[in-house]
Amino acid sequence: MTKAHTGIRLPIISAIPMAVSLIISLAVYDYMWAIVSAVGITALLIPRLTKGKGLSYHRSLLLVSLIPFTLYIVLFAANVIVGVEAYRYISLMIQPLASVVCAYMLLVSVDANSGTVLSKRWIFVFSVAFTCTLAVLYVFFLFYAMQDLGYPLYNWQFEGPDALDNTDANHYFMLPINLAVIFSLAYGLLIDRYLRGVEAKDLTRYYGREDN
Repeated sequence: MTKAHTGIRLPIISAIPMAVSLIISLAVYDYMWAIVSAVGITALLIPRLTKGKGLSYHRSLLLVSLIPFTLYIVLFAANVIVGVEAYRYISLMIQPLASVVCAYMLLVSVDANSGTVLSKRWIFVFSVAFTCTLAVLYVFFLFYAMQDLGYPLYNWQFEGPDALDNTDANHYFMLPINLAVIFSLAYGLLIDRYLRGVEAKDLTRYYGREDN
């Protein structure tokens, strides 16, 4: 495969797992994965919409973007076929990687489309912050989901002689945030190490079919 062909196909290949993830997450009402998938697709479209057809991100970013969404699809398929007992835990461990990668692409677009100059260190920091922010937003969806699942959520349910134990509810509620904090840092460091051979000036620009 030539470099030109790679440049044309790689953004499309990167978009396919995101689109599949968006479809399956909407089908099972997993709104947080749907949001992350939609953010990823939007990030891939930004270079084309702002600078013209045929432009995309550094191939290193495009390649790493394949990993989390493909893992989510594989996990989803395995759960449908054989059932995965720890499905929620594994899904929430993969999700921060998807968020961090999407944040990297969005921040590259901020640099490429404005006068802002971002170092790789700042991209790392903002990507972790972005991932943790999405996890906090997730609790708003999670509250109503927990209500449907029968978890006690209100203060009066934990008061008086017949008070319920709130341990399970707190654990279920806080798990996405706790995992996002831990894994976003870990994934951010791994991506930063993965990109150490790429100069910031090369990372924060768009590439055409002849470059990527």
